[in-house]
Amino acid sequence: ALDRLAAEKNHFRETDLLRRVMEECQGLGVSSLHARVRVGQVIEHSPDLVRLGVVQGQQRLTLKTTAELEQQMLDRVDALMGQSWKAVREKSVDRVLEREKYLSEEQRAAVRHATLGKGRLMVVEGYPGTGKSQFCRAVAECYQRDGYRVVAVAPTGKAARGLEELTKIKAWTAEGLMRTEERSGWK
Repeated sequence: ALDRLAAEKNHFRETDLLRRVMEECQGLGVSSLHARVRVGQVIEHSPDLVRLGVVQGQQRLTLKTTAELEQQMLDRVDALMGQSWKAVREKSVDRVLEREKYLSEEQRAAVRHATLGKGRLMVVEGYPGTGKSQFCRAVAECYQRDGYRVVAVAPTGKAARGLEELTKIKAWTAEGLMRTEERSGWK
């Protein structure tokens, strides 16, 4: 239950784990009391779990491997912050923006900033349905036009599949990308 839950979510609540265990115990003759006690024991004693703290009265958890991977990613972000990079050609950006009529003015400005700006790293966040995937697809196309290889990264396999479907960009889990990078030598 824990592995399947962690495959869907990087961080989860204690109640998410309990719900997943209860679902998997249906029809097996395991009492809800026994399942609750066992989940509590796993949370208390498992060396594979990391307690992240309490949010809205709920204990938040993650796998130790996930916490380690996230730290590796943060270390890489720190390293990227100090590096210079080449922006794409303005002509490439103009061509993409001419063709992508669906982008709002705010998205267009963000595409220009992401492709022509000075920073190498950009975090994109927003509510569902606000155009993040369209923005990412346009930025990726700008870089691809200039010969860059573009990949998307998501925290879980489920999120990576959704990102790939929405953006049409090859998407990896963070862990999968880091392992591939180590084997292949590309960055």
